[in-house]
Amino acid sequence: PRRCGWLDLPALRYSVMLNGVTDLVMMKADVLDEFETISVCTGYKIGDEVFEFPGYDTLNQAIEPVLSQFPGWLTPISDCRSWEELPENFRNYTDALGEQLGLPVTVLSVGPNRDQTIIRKT
Repeated sequence: PRRCGWLDLPALRYSVMLNGVTDLVMMKADVLDEFETISVCTGYKIGDEVFEFPGYDTLNQAIEPVLSQFPGWLTPISDCRSWEELPENFRNYTDALGEQLGLPVTVLSVGPNRDQTIIRKT
């Protein structure tokens, strides 16, 4: 069994900015097949305030992730070979991530084999 941590959008957004990323690649998407709900960190709560990204002066404070929830798809995606074959909840999740980051998700890995990679034309 594999473990799964939730996506941290503020950290990813920062990495995208620093590295000049133009497209996103989602690897191991099939790991999420069995979750009823998929969580995504959209900010950080420190005390009563929510921050898009905490500064370095907050390192020793209690920080809670602010999580948004997406419905899972509860079906294997490893046999899908095109965007259209993927479950609607997966497509919605992927589109929401792209919108939040302002970048298209153009490559999706739905399993460990080479033929389990979907190239999405956006």
